[in-house]
Amino acid sequence: PNFLQLMAQPELGLFRAGHGAGPMQLNGEKPDFQLGVFKDPTTRNSEEGEKEDEREVRLRMDGAAMAIARFNKQQTDVILGGKFHHLPLVEQAGIDSGQIRLDPVAGLFGLKFFNATGFWAVAENREILAMAIDRPALLTSFNVTAWQSRQKIIPDALNVEGINARPDWTPMTMAERREFARAHVSRWRSSGEPIEPLRIALPDAAGADILFLRIRSDLRRVGLDARKVALDAESDTQLIDDIAPYDSAVWFLSRLTCNQTPVCINDADDKIAEADAATNLEIKARLYAEAEVLLVKHYNYIPLGVPIRWSITRPNQRGFAVNPRGWHPLNPLVGIPIS
Repeated sequence: PNFLQLMAQPELGLFRAGHGAGPMQLNGEKPDFQLGVFKDPTTRNSEEGEKEDEREVRLRMDGAAMAIARFNKQQTDVILGGKFHHLPLVEQAGIDSGQIRLDPVAGLFGLKFFNATGFWAVAENREILAMAIDRPALLTSFNVTAWQSRQKIIPDALNVEGINARPDWTPMTMAERREFARAHVSRWRSSGEPIEPLRIALPDAAGADILFLRIRSDLRRVGLDARKVALDAESDTQLIDDIAPYDSAVWFLSRLTCNQTPVCINDADDKIAEADAATNLEIKARLYAEAEVLLVKHYNYIPLGVPIRWSITRPNQRGFAVNPRGWHPLNPLVGIPIS
């Protein structure tokens, strides 16, 4: 069912005679990549002497701070590829909110367990982590009102009727969740079992620091603690921030199987394999939904929200549109339609 979406991914672009099939060609090798429109990829002018097509995009790859500074100095018209951990830079730079464009993407944004020992080896204890995090407060720390929190793995749009994959604690208030979590942690400590701080691997960026401090504050409210470590350091969990390239439950579930993380559940893998083999679409969807229920209760992934992808553009920028995949072809920016 998702075959055309799969084929439309940039990774499946085809080369012909060593060159791409798109309307733009790379012109020269410089720090600023120039993409223009011309017939022969080796020259900008045709042999017939036709007028050169001057439509051109200059593409520069910079860090977020430099890109935003260039935009403020009128040296850049469009910034693409912004993520959550860059957002404090946007606010600090005083970018007008009307120039910030959020893509309506779906995907995984949360903490994925890669190592589970001691307290964190028990699914019921990982559930306490999920309960303790105040997701709305966490996301509003970034001053983006449109950022949506998540408590389950698969988006609501892909839900199967009659199967509720939300955690059992969903109806509880935040205060009730904290009280329950504190009591649970207290009982564990009374047994003499130590609880090591949760090691969370995050990017080295201001936005990641804000995210970590909010999570650590929430954990400390219930008697737990956390440490921020680098992405390449040994950790218990790592922040996953991935966009779904097509609308399918299997994409979300496949990221949490035993071939993706050692903290997994074989029963869920079996359900996913059974769904993969099913030919009836209704049966397939139901099996995927049942696998999600198992994974939600296993808590090897703690959903926080939907991924966030942002761009910054000049007012009335030609050819720019938000995209549910976070993709932004360059040729429309200079008036070349996608054909």
